[in-house]
Amino acid sequence: MDEARFQRLAVLITGSAAFAMMGAGLSLYGPSVLSYQKLFSLTAGDAGWVLSAHWVGSLSGVLAMFLYPGRIGPRPGLFLLAAGGALLGLGFSWALTLVGAAIMGLGYGMLTAVFNPKILALFGSRGPAMLALINAMFSLGAIMAPFAFSLVTSHPERLFALMGGLTFLIFLAAGPAGRTQTGHAAAGTGFRIHLPILILGAFGIGLEVSLVGLGPSALVASGIDETTAARLLSAFYLTFLFGRVALIFLADRLPAFGIFVVGMALTSLGLWGCALISPIWFFAPIGIAAGLFFPGFYVTGTALLGNDPRVSPFLIIVAQIGAMLLPLILAQSIVPFGPRGFFWATGGLTLGLTLLCLALYRPIQRAV
Repeated sequence: MDEARFQRLAVLITGSAAFAMMGAGLSLYGPSVLSYQKLFSLTAGDAGWVLSAHWVGSLSGVLAMFLYPGRIGPRPGLFLLAAGGALLGLGFSWALTLVGAAIMGLGYGMLTAVFNPKILALFGSRGPAMLALINAMFSLGAIMAPFAFSLVTSHPERLFALMGGLTFLIFLAAGPAGRTQTGHAAAGTGFRIHLPILILGAFGIGLEVSLVGLGPSALVASGIDETTAARLLSAFYLTFLFGRVALIFLADRLPAFGIFVVGMALTSLGLWGCALISPIWFFAPIGIAAGLFFPGFYVTGTALLGNDPRVSPFLIIVAQIGAMLLPLILAQSIVPFGPRGFFWATGGLTLGLTLLCLALYRPIQRAV
């Protein structure tokens, strides 16, 4: 095997393993928040700060990649992800737990900004498909970690320590994949702003997070019992993974923005089905469509904004802003719409965004 091929394989394996750990870590916050409440005698509001600490750390990690483009490779992010997981899992004190969440978030943000452009650069025309692969591994980790939690229900936070240990092994084995970015990442061709794709991307990722974060409570509000709502969320994650896996075979054959548009249109159809017919039948399949948002946005964004090394972290910053703001806005705006208010509001929003995507399709395709 020649050196270039070995380098690509090493990056793909390391990136896939890292993204699986990132997905596992993120999904563990849900069950662990309740455990932290008991462990440290916290209120629900106080325990929720662990999530805020994670996302502040994540945004800081992406900002570091933006400020120091092309200088930071995967190894620092892997080490920080492992160290943060260890602190979250050991439960020494609430203060150290929050520090652990911020450190893990820092590694999470850095790895997101490192591996996405690295994969695209190394694999050429197959880059979008390989990007879908590592993001599918993220989804797989997010599905498997809650299953492992069910086996250790008394102390779910301890799984963070296991995740941290496994991530440390990835750090040690990174080898060629752990080198700093070179070539493509170091020699940019300018940095351009394209507001339409940035706005659409922020809404797309915000919708993805809203469906996961607000979806279960919306299902219960519509009259579905909590057990069924939990099962529907699990089914959503499975179809989400299916969408990402499908992109492994289709991403290099379809226009990236076309993938985003299809995701938005199918999401709108699913949400209107939830509002008009029943969430029991239409909520879970939306996961297939939601899984198309980030790959479609990211690949289109890199084509429109240029291959300057600052582009990748900038796109991820925009995505994280959407992920933080849209769920907060929706949570406040759905109340007047009744028991299925979430589905009415998001259905209307996605319909408008689909029409906007269709209006912008030809100009964006010409630009890429």
